[in-house]
Amino acid sequence: MIQEQQVPRNALAWIIISLFTLVAPHAARLPMWVLAVYGIAAGWRIMVYRGRWSFPGRRVKLALILTAFLGIFASYGSLLGLEPTVALLLTAFALKLIELAGRKDAYVLLFLGYFICITQFLFSQSLPVVLYSLCNVILVTTALVALHRPGEHRFNRSSLRLAVTMLAQALPLMLVLFFLFPRIGPLWTVPVKSHTATTGVSDFMRPGDIAQLSKSDAVAFRVQFDGPIVPRSQLYWRGLVFSRLVDGAWSSLAYYDIPAPERRAAAVTTSTAPVQYRVMLAPTQQHWLYALRYARSSTPGVMSSADYRLFSPQEIENDTLYRVSSWPRAKLEPQLSAWRRRTELSLPPQSNPRSRELAQRLRAAAASDAEYVDAVLTHLRTRGFVYTLQPPLLDGEHPVDQFLFQTRRGFCEHYAYAFAVLMRAAGVPARVVAGYQGGEVNPVNRTVIVHQFDAHAWAEVWLNGEGWVRVDPTTAVSPERIEWGLEQALQAEG
Repeated sequence: MIQEQQVPRNALAWIIISLFTLVAPHAARLPMWVLAVYGIAAGWRIMVYRGRWSFPGRRVKLALILTAFLGIFASYGSLLGLEPTVALLLTAFALKLIELAGRKDAYVLLFLGYFICITQFLFSQSLPVVLYSLCNVILVTTALVALHRPGEHRFNRSSLRLAVTMLAQALPLMLVLFFLFPRIGPLWTVPVKSHTATTGVSDFMRPGDIAQLSKSDAVAFRVQFDGPIVPRSQLYWRGLVFSRLVDGAWSSLAYYDIPAPERRAAAVTTSTAPVQYRVMLAPTQQHWLYALRYARSSTPGVMSSADYRLFSPQEIENDTLYRVSSWPRAKLEPQLSAWRRRTELSLPPQSNPRSRELAQRLRAAAASDAEYVDAVLTHLRTRGFVYTLQPPLLDGEHPVDQFLFQTRRGFCEHYAYAFAVLMRAAGVPARVVAGYQGGEVNPVNRTVIVHQFDAHAWAEVWLNGEGWVRVDPTTAVSPERIEWGLEQALQAEG
């Protein structure tokens, strides 16, 4: 290759650095294998530079592309949607590094890097994200500057200084364009998660997501029982299980986040007759289904996950009927694996220090984990907490501290969030479950109509000898919500 067309060593180093800084904010949302692709791509390109390996041939590149498409589909169940599309773009970004043979390829990679900077704003527009994205722009620009210095083969920071100078000089022009350039409406839209949501179940949860919650009487699903209806207080329709807490948001584990031996649910021994029923689910454009505790389905296309919930490989785009058998009193996972215990005890480091201190104090005074659960419920019941449809937004660095020691006003997800954090802080495995509770019961024809305003969140804790036990901290503050339903519980609020 002509010397002028080769990628200088200095530029290659800055390209690899920017590669990892660009993917870093997406790491918590990506399957682990995508992050592994970044390491493999960087290692491959370094070996090519050292002359030990060669660039991939056409067949290898085609195989990598097909594997990426299949991997994204297997991880997300679809190639459509915001998260699968961003994951596919990030995977392509890493694979492009492997075939980075000349400056032309480097230009494509770096211009794509600018575009990837923007994708982070699809998930968050907070000030830390803005500052981090600005750092990414500086790094990508540094790599671009280094690319135009073919004589530099030693890694140095002169390109970084020039990139910062150029961006600083461009800042006044950027501000002028920001204020004066007309804002033309987009030709298309992307479904982006915002901090304001209507009542319903989303695929992740944080305090404030439904801070401006609006009531919706739309029907979520209808249930026809074969026999007597389960008491309303026991109608907990499990949909999603949140085991991961990252950046203040609870989310489910992706398939590839779970080690292979843990991907199948542990066997469950049942000694009672099942509760049998049929569910007619309205379109959700999602994969998860709703059922009572420990559900099995004989309907084709309905599958079970490692955390004992039902899901469909295909998005629910039409009214969907499926039959379910449930054992509400079954012991789920009476033996907890080491990996599962670590996962269900994980908390972000240095987060919510006051809540951690409270958890340690209450746990020290309790003789067992079960007594500690009761102590936390008593704390919520006796310390002036209020159940409200219009909770204040928790925008501090430590949202659980802010909720437990300042606002003390929240909806069901606030209590489930805080309760799970308190459990984990004291060494009790815990997770958050999202779904629906209750419904409009008609005992004559044995039907239950569940509306969107029945959306609910609660917790599950693991107790020795009992397995996963449902604990609804909302009952400590507003037992009327469980016994009577949301509308009656909030009548006092008008």
